[in-house]
Order: sequence, then structure tokens, then C-alpha cells
Amino acid sequence: MTVFITNQRVIFQGSKQTRECAFAKLIGFEHDDATGSTTFSVSNRQKPTTIHYGPDLSVPSTSTVILPSLTFGERSTPSSPS
Repeated sequence: MTVFITNQRVIFQGSKQTRECAFAKLIGFEHDDATGSTTFSVSNRQKPTTIHYGPDLSVPSTSTVILPSLTFGERSTPSSPS
């Protein structure tokens, strides 16, 4: 499996299927250091998508890699001139 993280989505490309989790539809995510997995829940999919990479690759700071990607794609409204 290959995982791509952009400022708009996470894409999981496997040998049998590809899944996309758009940040605009992201309800939440959960990282588990013990099992080395991250689960994404999006509003347009009934079941969450989980990627397993094993505890040897798991690092406590994985959330800090994902969270900046979530905020990077946010739209800001222009401020009104004073």
C-alpha cells in the first residue's frame, strides 16, 4: 500500500483498491501507537479507513504531521478594511 498526504486529502493506493479521504469531509482520525495504525472517518463513507504500518514505524508525533495538512488547506475570509 502507498499513502499520499496532500493539503486536501489522504489517498490510500493498494493492490486491489484505492481510497480517498478528503479533509473537507473529515469527521475525525485516531492514531494508535501500540498497533501502528491510523484510522480516518469521513462523512461520505460508512466505514472508517484504517492504515496499518506496524508499531516499528509508529511515532508519537504522527498527529503533528497530519494536523498541519488539515489546517493548510483551510480557506480564510478576507478581512474588511478598517
